[in-house]
Amino acid sequence: MKNGVFQRKLSVALAFAAVGALGGCALGHPGMTVPSTQQTVATSKGLSVENALTCVAVTVASLHAHDDRWIATITTRQPHHGLIETGSFPDDNVVGFRVRGVFHPDRQHLVLTLKGSGAYHTDLGVEAAGQQLARELTPCLDAAANPN
Repeated sequence: MKNGVFQRKLSVALAFAAVGALGGCALGHPGMTVPSTQQTVATSKGLSVENALTCVAVTVASLHAHDDRWIATITTRQPHHGLIETGSFPDDNVVGFRVRGVFHPDRQHLVLTLKGSGAYHTDLGVEAAGQQLARELTPCLDAAANPN
């Protein structure tokens, strides 16, 4: 009798543990989609790679100053690839807005990819944030390409 009660309690405990483990695993499960958007910003001829990347860094820092959901920490900067990333961009389990900028001087544009997730990959409003980033970045890019 005692053995049967123990086995039932053990079964219930194991079932709860399994559900908890599966729920915890789902947080970092590769099948979950991180909310993201992409914007392409036209640039002027003559804009240097270094100036384009600096504009991205400065604009994200400015956005962070007004909204701490923007992660301004530069985690990747590779001028030879025209690449800049903030907030450990490749990682999925990060809360906040993170940016990857890839500058294509030959095509005269900057491709911005924005990830913006909260707890459980809730959308922080990436579409609006992506538009805001592009809008606030454009004056810096224009001024850097035309320093007159």
